[in-house]
Amino acid sequence: MWIATENGFYSIVKNNFSDQKENELIVRARKKEDLANVFEATRIETSTQKDYAYRVFASRKEVEALLVTTITHLDYGNFKDHIKSLPSQKDKVPFYSEIWSIMNEYQGRFIKGLYNFTRK
Repeated sequence: MWIATENGFYSIVKNNFSDQKENELIVRARKKEDLANVFEATRIETSTQKDYAYRVFASRKEVEALLVTTITHLDYGNFKDHIKSLPSQKDKVPFYSEIWSIMNEYQGRFIKGLYNFTRK
């Protein structure tokens, strides 16, 4: 699952390599600081041999609590505009804009006549 928040961009997957695999998730990020925004820095593992260089192993309950907190504190009306105002996140704006554009284009395949932003 991909999640973009004001704290960072994350990929969250089940840990298939653990004895506790039903209860353990891997929270992955492309930027170490994103994980440091929500986990203790000492928990962050780094590997240049993985598609996501940074990861934290966490229980489902822990990740659930982080997501609930994120949703509870959500107080903005436009995600990209909000991200532009955050020094630690504003470097992602062009990438989020590209994701938005691609998914808008995808939506246009199914529903004609809606707002359509064409990528350059």
